[in-house]
Amino acid sequence: MKRKLLLTLFFAITAVSCAIGLAACDFGGVGGHTHAMSYHPAVAATCTEDGTVEYWSCSGCGKNFANEDGSQELRSVVVPATGHAWDEW
Repeated sequence: MKRKLLLTLFFAITAVSCAIGLAACDFGGVGGHTHAMSYHPAVAATCTEDGTVEYWSCSGCGKNFANEDGSQELRSVVVPATGHAWDEW
């Protein structure tokens, strides 16, 4: 009986801890903060300079997103430079 009570208490504490931890996470503004989005238009890459994709950034968390509602986080906004295409002269 004592063991059953201890296991029940352990699982209850674990469940509450997980719930608190997940509530503190930021899933695109849900449960965390409300994103303060800024729009950044796409910049075309050249043969020598990197460009960027169109994206939105949040000034609160510093993350970049593919959409204005902040549900699609981007790992990178960089479009690599195209390099030179050398042909015969």
